[in-house]
Amino acid sequence: MRNLAKRIIVYSIVGMMQFGFGAIVVSASPFSNDDSPGILNLDGQHEHDQRQSQENERHKKEMHRHSDESDQDWNDRQMAENHQHNKTMNEIEAGLFGFVFSPTIN
Repeated sequence: MRNLAKRIIVYSIVGMMQFGFGAIVVSASPFSNDDSPGILNLDGQHEHDQRQSQENERHKKEMHRHSDESDQDWNDRQMAENHQHNKTMNEIEAGLFGFVFSPTIN
C-alpha cells in the first residue's frame, strides 16, 4: 500500500510538471502572443554590433604596451583593462537581452 501511494504521488508530480512545462511552451510560442515583437529589430542588432566592435577596438588599443611602462605596470594595467572590457561586454549583451525581451510600445 505504501509503494502504491508513493507511485501515485510521484506520477502526479511528474504530470503537473509536464502540464506546467507545456503551458510555458504554449505561452512562449509566437503564434499565441500577437503583441510580441516576434523578430528582433535589425536597427537594435546593428547598434549592438557597432557597440561591440567599438569596445573591441578600444580594448585592442589599451592592451598594447606603452613605451615607458614597466612589466609590472603593464601586467597590472592589462588585468584592470580585461576586467573593464568584460564588464562593458556584459553590459552590451545585457542591453541586447533587454531589447529583445522588452515589450513593444504601441
